[in-house]
Amino acid sequence: MLKRIKLENFKSFSDAEVSFGPLTVLIGTNASGKSNVKEALRFLNGVSRGYSLSEILNEKRATDGTLLWRGIRGGTAELIFKGLKEFQVTCDIELSVAGYTFNLQYLVRAVAFRPNLFRVTRESLYDKDRLIFDSHLPSDPPLQKDVNRLAVAIGNDNGVPTIASFENTSPILHQLSTDRTVNDHVSAVANQCIEFLSKFRFLDLDPNVLREPSFEHEIVLGEHGENLPSAVSHILHLEHLQGALADWLSELAAIEVLDFEFEPDLSGRLQLILVQADGWKVSATSASDGTLRFLGLLAALLTGSKENVFVIEELENGIHPSRVQLILQLMHQVSANQNVQILATSHSPQILQELTEETVDNAWLIFRPTQDKSSRARKVAEIIDIGKLKEAPDFAQLHTMGWFETVMNFMEES
Repeated sequence: MLKRIKLENFKSFSDAEVSFGPLTVLIGTNASGKSNVKEALRFLNGVSRGYSLSEILNEKRATDGTLLWRGIRGGTAELIFKGLKEFQVTCDIELSVAGYTFNLQYLVRAVAFRPNLFRVTRESLYDKDRLIFDSHLPSDPPLQKDVNRLAVAIGNDNGVPTIASFENTSPILHQLSTDRTVNDHVSAVANQCIEFLSKFRFLDLDPNVLREPSFEHEIVLGEHGENLPSAVSHILHLEHLQGALADWLSELAAIEVLDFEFEPDLSGRLQLILVQADGWKVSATSASDGTLRFLGLLAALLTGSKENVFVIEELENGIHPSRVQLILQLMHQVSANQNVQILATSHSPQILQELTEETVDNAWLIFRPTQDKSSRARKVAEIIDIGKLKEAPDFAQLHTMGWFETVMNFMEES
């Protein structure tokens, strides 16, 4: 489980941290910084791929020009807060593997030394208090002698660290995981960290993309909804999920869907057909935006593997307020049954109204004080007694009117 992320000089954040539960919701106005938390998680996901810093931050393409990685929104030009030269991201991770619980803290700091080019200036990984590697060991840190390399202290069973150096144009974590000279424990922990960061899945579903046909073997739903027909087809072949897709879609979209059909086009790609209770068949081409977003969300969440972290952009887009409670119910159920985490951003006041007591503790307000351009993060439960406030009939409107931001500005200025 992802427990915490701390951002220093990353995009709109000068210094902030957010903790995570099974279901975490970030609320805030436009341009408050909600999406920048997602971008920090995308940065960590890029680290897991073994890309260079420039590729993580900008983009990565195959030799034939195919886009493999979209990079961080805004690229390197808008990456660091207020045009500073250096940023740092730290995350805490808890993992249980074969009866052992890892409590990992991973930190990476990078500096811009030329336009669009970055170097790692600090990086570390600890399991509880046990050193895995650290470029800036608190006692007797390694000497940094080469501007093109980063020296790190690597933990050993005898308690005496080994000093090694790595190219600093790429994160050390991935380089260390494949280095055969390090001991087995260090390699194993580094690989556990990488495997977890690689499981982040980002969803920003686009109805136009969801309508597109797909080849049968492409069963993983893409970030914007690519491969929906083949992803649905795959789910229908999973015995434990048979019926779940149609049942949930009928609840969420308020149309009774009995089945799904697939018609191949001239290129062999599958076109999705929804079969309704009255026998009427509706193709994805003419289905409503809301129905397709529901179906895309279901296809992603129901096939999520253990320890996936789903990051869902603007959860309420295309969803009627009366269906928000069902969406949250779905996410609660998926999180509990499949051991996945969900982070959702939202503008919707209805989201707050429908949060359970457990989830309220993981609801965060992302805001920018009027006297400071830096984004801040505060737990909603720390701002107000949400249980009592929800009893007010106009509670949801408080978010619409910017009440939370007004309170935080007053508290910041006091």
